[in-house]
Amino acid sequence: MKLKFIATFSLILNLVMLCSPTSCLAQERRRSQSATGVSNQYIGAGITTSGLAAYSKFALSDQFSLRPQILFDDLSEDFNGVVVVPLTYDFDSLGERIEPFVGIGGGSQTRNFDVGLEFTTGLDYSLSKRFTATGIFNIQLFDDNDINAIFGLGFNF
Repeated sequence: MKLKFIATFSLILNLVMLCSPTSCLAQERRRSQSATGVSNQYIGAGITTSGLAAYSKFALSDQFSLRPQILFDDLSEDFNGVVVVPLTYDFDSLGERIEPFVGIGGGSQTRNFDVGLEFTTGLDYSLSKRFTATGIFNIQLFDDNDINAIFGLGFNF
């Protein structure tokens, strides 16, 4: 029960942080859009190799982004999850719609509160001005190392 509360609280806190207008997340209009005119910031949901995920992207500059993720690996009664916050380097667009990225960050498991290093890479594919499809590949170096993939859809803001 305590783990469900912590995981739910983490999800709500992440969503509030994503949706609140704060000065540290405010970007100039020209920096919050890619060369194609599509927003560089989104919040999304998707499926992982073993569960569900909520993720987002905040453009810190033209080349760097913060991409917090909450992975729900086990939706059984123990409600295990992982929270990761990588800082990514966003490469120049491949064509008009594909933007690859690579990054490193930290993470924690809700089951036993392991903290560890996390590596991430992936692609953003702009579907329209409002939606971005994302594929993310994570390697988590916690007590029990984990590799997972996320495929999802983000809403650009």
